[in-house]
Amino acid sequence: MTRTLHCAPDPVVLARRSVEGAVDERSARAAIGQLIWMSPILRQVTGTEVGSCLHLFDDALDHLRDTMLRKAQTPPESGGLDLREVARLGEIDGWIRQLAIRVVKTSVRTARRARTRTGMDLPIPIGPAGATPDPEPADHPAGAEPERPPWQDERLAVSKPGAALQSCARWRAHELGLPSLAHRCGPDADRLAAAVIADPAFVTRTINRIVGMRADLAVGAVERALSAHLTSSYRRSDLLVLRAEPPLIAAMLVLASVTPRPRIAHVVTQTAKDLLFSRAPGDPGWERVARDLTSAYVEALADVPSESAPVQSGPRDAGTERAAQQRLHRILNLAARYPGAPVGDTPEAVAAALARLIIDAERVSGTRAAAAA
Repeated sequence: MTRTLHCAPDPVVLARRSVEGAVDERSARAAIGQLIWMSPILRQVTGTEVGSCLHLFDDALDHLRDTMLRKAQTPPESGGLDLREVARLGEIDGWIRQLAIRVVKTSVRTARRARTRTGMDLPIPIGPAGATPDPEPADHPAGAEPERPPWQDERLAVSKPGAALQSCARWRAHELGLPSLAHRCGPDADRLAAAVIADPAFVTRTINRIVGMRADLAVGAVERALSAHLTSSYRRSDLLVLRAEPPLIAAMLVLASVTPRPRIAHVVTQTAKDLLFSRAPGDPGWERVARDLTSAYVEALADVPSESAPVQSGPRDAGTERAAQQRLHRILNLAARYPGAPVGDTPEAVAAALARLIIDAERVSGTRAAAAA
């Protein structure tokens, strides 16, 4: 008798155990589908294929995920995933990438045809199985490795400030080894936010002036305020690191520090929890850790952590901020030591995974909410 699924969160391992009869095929396919849903390959392919059509990104990614989830749960005789082939080859990324390229190419082609007919940008349809046609044959060279356009996350985060902006800034600052910019509020912060949104390169020009590269730049009140803000948290070496990055990175970090940190919608928090749960399906111990991890991360990310939290005027005091960060650090360590390391084996890896989950959860939740409206 086969058992229900309770094994390592790896699609190849799940496929092998299903083929061997050690786990139920339906449970294995459900878990593999969730892992594919979270695969960074889907975001990479979507970013590559939509190109400059950034307004299609959310719809195309959501449609791709729904399609891949359906294919993972469909047997090969009906056009779905062949678990025996995955077990035999010992890898699944090639199948994910090639099918994802076909799906997104078809989605973008369909959207462009709709625009030609109607003159409007229409959303890519997302719905139950069979609601959209299967992808047409790919014209992409077999085995090609499409690269994700640089700074796709940052473009979208800056264009619509929210939980994704704060999470993306936290993740990118850590990746660059930079401290967090002190959070500001008030009229000066509002003016800085407006200036950065209007001209993202404004931050890099100011950094160049600070480090002496462009001393001839005109200095006004907003420039002086930005200089003071940057130098209050960053040393010269930090500014040199940031200056070497594309201007959008510097703009994103500053914008996150001068934009009111948002209340996180319940649907975003729940989506992030569900994504974490699926990293170790059926493990009640991991579900408890994932629940605590999500709530601690959200609390550390926002001044007012949820829609139902009491109204709070302005940023938290230093003691509250410190307590939130300490709680998050403790749970990050706990998650990193969890058997099998479902989201990473170091606190830094877990934090990076959480940042990406919040970004994805906000996008998916927002797209579906808009579709239901």
